[in-house]
Amino acid sequence: MKVKRESLDPIYRQIADLLRCRIETGEIKPGMPIPPESELIRTLKVSRVTVRQAVDLLVSEDLVVRKQGKGTFVCPPKIRENLHSLQGLAELLAPRGSDQSMEVVSCAYVSADENLARALSVPLASEVMQIK
Repeated sequence: MKVKRESLDPIYRQIADLLRCRIETGEIKPGMPIPPESELIRTLKVSRVTVRQAVDLLVSEDLVVRKQGKGTFVCPPKIRENLHSLQGLAELLAPRGSDQSMEVVSCAYVSADENLARALSVPLASEVMQIK
């Protein structure tokens, strides 16, 4: 990992890009820690403030999460679904090779409140099925 000091991109952004690339290529997998601040400071010859800015950027993008006293870890990938087609959880997770099981905890008819009626495009107080 190297930063280009002559680049117009701020150094903290370059560091974030380097770490993002390692995450996206799978070099650093979900659940694994990113290199500690001290290592990044030493290997890249930058200040602690610069490293923290880079990590803050990755945290704001939900790529990593800080755990007090343990380090900074790569977040699991977000499940993104095309809302133009409706899929169930099993259909959504199957291509990812995830093992899953489902259990119906409750099933009941409820009266649609204002938010639910708007979301489902039904009249207020319509009877809708709620499945948990």
